[in-house]
Amino acid sequence: MIQKIVLIIPFLFSAILLAQETSSISGRVLDNELSGEPMLFADVMLKNTEWKTQTNFHGNFEIDDVDPGNYILVISFLGYDTLEIPIEAKPNGVLQIQRGLSSKTIDPGTVIVSNSESMPYGSIASMEKTAQK
Repeated sequence: MIQKIVLIIPFLFSAILLAQETSSISGRVLDNELSGEPMLFADVMLKNTEWKTQTNFHGNFEIDDVDPGNYILVISFLGYDTLEIPIEAKPNGVLQIQRGLSSKTIDPGTVIVSNSESMPYGSIASMEKTAQK
């Protein structure tokens, strides 16, 4: 009986130790447009997984209990360019990340305005948008 207990105890401890080999990812997201002010409620997630969170009032985030491996950390906020950062989560590791988001620039393309003789002077007869390549 004692021999069985002696054999079982190491297996239990190794199972407990293996279960704790997760990683933690934390960091801060800043607004590049506002001189590095914290981004409140920016979305932070590991692409193609269920791990996701939002930044707090100080722009900080933390994702705990991440399995070791390679991931793409996605940081997004409405009206800003989305960042995709390759990361490696190591067993029992803590990964610190600080990044800034920049606002999106919108390219309206080229707008051509022409006047038609059948329309009163100064009226817009047609508008067409052409995409720039």
